[in-house]
Amino acid sequence: MKTTDRGSLRATGLRKEYAAGERPVRALENVSMEVPAGGFVSIVGPSGCGKSTLLHLLSGMEAPDAGTIELDGGNAGSLRERVALMPQDDLLMPWRSILDNVILAPVCQGSDVAAARARALALFPTFGLEGFEHVYPRDLSGGMRQRAALMRTFLCDRSIHLLDEPLGRLDALTRASMQQWLTAYWEQRRTAVVLVTHSIDEALFLSDDVYVMSPRPGRMLARVTVPFSRPRRYVEVVTSPEFGALKRQLFEYLEREHWSER
Repeated sequence: MKTTDRGSLRATGLRKEYAAGERPVRALENVSMEVPAGGFVSIVGPSGCGKSTLLHLLSGMEAPDAGTIELDGGNAGSLRERVALMPQDDLLMPWRSILDNVILAPVCQGSDVAAARARALALFPTFGLEGFEHVYPRDLSGGMRQRAALMRTFLCDRSIHLLDEPLGRLDALTRASMQQWLTAYWEQRRTAVVLVTHSIDEALFLSDDVYVMSPRPGRMLARVTVPFSRPRRYVEVVTSPEFGALKRQLFEYLEREHWSER
């Protein structure tokens, strides 16, 4: 069975603390969530609430202090072999061409360099980067760099992809275009995706479910199911009355928790 044939995650009661001087900082407290195989799930919440920490736990890069993570309903011991994480920064190496940047993961995983290059080259048109295979990151726009970083992540050939603010540094028009591109690409692939974002609009447009997190220590305040059918067109979705109602609902969760902390 290929890795893309499966890929569901279930986190239950996760807690994570970090040492910070004399007093530990609790980043997460009793966090539970589900990511179905082939589902697109987003996480929104205020800065510093533990969203990135949660991705690190789901990726297997760090272990929780308490709680469990299940992969495909069983032991999550193989998380790092099944999950790909894209951090907030694109982390493209400036001395390597875009082609050599995007094949880093499969080559490090033991793939033949020539085979990795051939597979990547076939994807450049899909990612809107045809003709830029041999240029360097400095020669790309912000949106193109993000597409290159996404291609590198998806070339890991994992069944679950964790994306940490992948579009956060783009201007509004480029970001909307990238959101439309990302949902179209995901609808073809249907691997499980967990997206961390500060944009409620982005979360609602892209996702099947949106989880709302509280200020630190991060807890799950709500899970909101997004009803829009697929395929989705950006303008049609974000201008609909249903979109406005869901956006208000999510803002109310966040606002209520913000003022309860005062």
